[in-house]
Amino acid sequence: MEVCIVGGGLSAVVSAKICKDHGLVPFILNKSSALGGIWKGFEGEVGVWPSLRCFNEKHMFSFSDYLWNLDDPDHPNPAQILNYMNGYIEKNQLSEYFHNSCEVTRLERFDEDYKVTWVHNSQTYEKVFRYILISSGRYTTINYPFPNPEVFLGQIVHGGNYRNASIFKDKKVVSIGLNLTASELAYDAVASAQSVTQVFKRPYTCMKRYMQGAPFDMVLFRTSMLNNPGPVLTDLKTNAAFTRVFWEMVGKPGSFHPLWELDESVLGKQIICARAADDEYYNAIAEGKIALHKGQVVEAYEHGVVLADGTKLEADVIALGTGFQPDYSYLSDEIKSIIQYDAKDRLLATIMCRSIFHPDLPRLCFVGNYVGAAPGHLELQAEIGVKYLVGTLEVSNEEMWRCVRDEEYARQNTRDALGPYDFKNYFLDNIRMLKINISIERIENELGLKNPPLAPYLIFMDRPGQMEICRAWAEDLKKKYPMFKKDN
Repeated sequence: MEVCIVGGGLSAVVSAKICKDHGLVPFILNKSSALGGIWKGFEGEVGVWPSLRCFNEKHMFSFSDYLWNLDDPDHPNPAQILNYMNGYIEKNQLSEYFHNSCEVTRLERFDEDYKVTWVHNSQTYEKVFRYILISSGRYTTINYPFPNPEVFLGQIVHGGNYRNASIFKDKKVVSIGLNLTASELAYDAVASAQSVTQVFKRPYTCMKRYMQGAPFDMVLFRTSMLNNPGPVLTDLKTNAAFTRVFWEMVGKPGSFHPLWELDESVLGKQIICARAADDEYYNAIAEGKIALHKGQVVEAYEHGVVLADGTKLEADVIALGTGFQPDYSYLSDEIKSIIQYDAKDRLLATIMCRSIFHPDLPRLCFVGNYVGAAPGHLELQAEIGVKYLVGTLEVSNEEMWRCVRDEEYARQNTRDALGPYDFKNYFLDNIRMLKINISIERIENELGLKNPPLAPYLIFMDRPGQMEICRAWAEDLKKKYPMFKKDN
């Protein structure tokens, strides 16, 4: 039985493999002319720039059953990520299922099935499918922080269409946002721009890519978290506890710059977000090469941006690190209504069970609709989604609807967060839903590791051939970061 997969990036690739594992035949409709999603960085498409390095450490960003090249750097660039992805596609013989340059224009119910319409080489095609998996992803439509970009006479560049720093040469650059993208754009501009100003609405907890001698996500997401589940939705209490621990590890934001000062009195009263950036960026901040300005951009004007307090900041180039939205405009009005689709809602564009499926839409699921920092989260979403498609997900109807109500609550009550879910607890809830048992004792005894990073390789240790991958990774880990050795 065929399953129509909409998309062509990481989510679609891992979903195709998992569909095959469950006896489904993928029929993948990829809007782009090549595989790879945002990591291709094609001109004219939303994507990444060549010098970008992956936010996550490579093994924390891996497919569970495919070992990264151990010689690649901890934080690979897009070319290395594409090479890894292509190796996975080849290993699992997935390329034959991809239909490139196929743009889906409509997806609707058709009796008890679904009808998909797409365009390829100016020709329109239709086909009915029993199963649908939507993995066109969150990185589809660029968010603008102001309603009138057309009035600005200079150039606006977003992380999704930025490709090299030549656009900054001899320009006054204003970078909007404080996340990794906005910070990297600001730092890229330093070498050749006339001036660089970074505007931010509120301070974040600051991390460097490495903390306590290892990549930050290796330190944050460790096997010990398996014993400490918490609320899945982002909430003030959990966020406050997490932030206190974080500040003990990395220091308060004010230690990086006075404008980023946050007092402990705000904990439990507002959501404090965290971000990671390179040492070079923090050095540029300390040396004044990037000027900071606290405020909220509300509109553009001919020669720059206007803040909420009326301040005008001049710019020749406005650089945006303001995120993306998924684009599900091709869904029928009936499906949009069921998932409460709101294209303008930056927190939750859809309302479903864990952003993966809706109980009123049988045999249809989403993968990559929610993106977090936890390891293996896209693969776990695909496992949940495909099990839902084929009717083997052991979750009661009551729980499904409770999860839908969770997202309804989050849309109304969690507006200041970067996302509706706590990264760690969303991961743990996915593990629970799939009834996966990860044995900490086995990891310690058979791999010689103590409280190691919870790399995706460890999630499915009982699969045939999986321990060989785990051992190769564990030996490399112990050499590079002996802090994770059992006898250290």
